[in-house]
Amino acid sequence: MSKRKPFKTLTNDGSPDRRARVHQKTDMLRDKMMLDELRRALSLTQTELADRLSVTQSSVAQMEQRQDISLSHLRKVTKAMGGELRVSVVFPDNEVQLIGLGNHGD
Repeated sequence: MSKRKPFKTLTNDGSPDRRARVHQKTDMLRDKMMLDELRRALSLTQTELADRLSVTQSSVAQMEQRQDISLSHLRKVTKAMGGELRVSVVFPDNEVQLIGLGNHGD
């Protein structure tokens, strides 16, 4: 006899407090994405984003693979996707939104 339990059974067990913590963690993880995941979540193809940025599709593919990107470039990409880039510094007891990075208009 197996001691394994279906995952759904494991997630249904526990106190309401535990389920709330699990739900909060799930929401937090859902809010963190790689740039290519964000593009796909917005139902944009690399070609569509490339057209909006006036670059080639291969340039978008290369950008999505980068480990480092300038804030000004990321701001342009974010704007092309219909969003607004905000940069925050998070401390244990405070969060500060930085302004004036990558765009002299802030």
